Amino acid sequence: MKKNSVKNEYFDLLTENDLYFYIIELLEAGTLNSLVELVDLIIYTNQQNINVDILKQAFLEFITDNDYLNLLPFTHIQGSNTLSLFVARYIVMVLFSPAIEGRNDKKDADTAYHILLNDVKNYKETDKKPLSHKTIKGLVSVYENFDKKRKISYNQYDQPLTIFTIDFESDLGNSVYHPASNLILLNTIPFEKQAKVGSAEYIFIHELGHALQCKITENDFKVPQSFKSKVVKYIFPEAPDEVLPEIFADCFSIALMNGTKYEDKNLFIKSFGNVRVEMIETYFKKLIEKI
Repeated sequence: MKKNSVKNEYFDLLTENDLYFYIIELLEAGTLNSLVELVDLIIYTNQQNINVDILKQAFLEFITDNDYLNLLPFTHIQGSNTLSLFVARYIVMVLFSPAIEGRNDKKDADTAYHILLNDVKNYKETDKKPLSHKTIKGLVSVYENFDKKRKISYNQYDQPLTIFTIDFESDLGNSVYHPASNLILLNTIPFEKQAKVGSAEYIFIHELGHALQCKITENDFKVPQSFKSKVVKYIFPEAPDEVLPEIFADCFSIALMNGTKYEDKNLFIKSFGNVRVEMIETYFKKLIEKI
């Protein structure tokens, strides 16, 4: 019998009460294996006629029972249960998305859960450490100096921006911004790898750039039209539309980090030259003023 068939038979035996406590147990364990099993369970329940209120209750209780490191205007989460909290927040957003986005599609949920499953399966343990709370706080201060009104503190669904730094590496990527739930997930990036992908500080600010992009366009595949006409036209005239969100986030990192103590953490600043850097910085200052 296939492994998944055995799992599914076990899941079928769970009562609603069992399901509630089993979800909590897997989240509290917080290992990669337990979180893979948890996402497998949620994928299976999505295919069945399970009372989703039980699922919501379990995940919300786990989230509210765990303390956050408060970092106004954002919330920074770091520690041994951070990946569990991220998985819980991700799943809660999918569970509530029909009410938020006015849809009810199990297929969309299944796709979202399988993306999460693939991500969790590709994490691996490391003895390296992610960005510290002190560094995150310093980078947020740089952002606050640039944007006094903290325009990206909440997204269009009034979800507060939450930053997760986890003690795991992944070959799939170093970070990601989730627009619907307004989450930034920062994996641990070994120092030797940062020479290729950029510093962890730059990567964090890059993800803040995606948060700004989605705040303005409400679409993670689109950039503001003004960015095309005032930056792309002159600096990246050959860039195809599909890479513009990444260019937007990189340019935001240039504007934010230029002239700060983190300037040397951003390799683009030196390579772009003073004229281009000044053009980019001026554009983003005016863009944020208009939001």
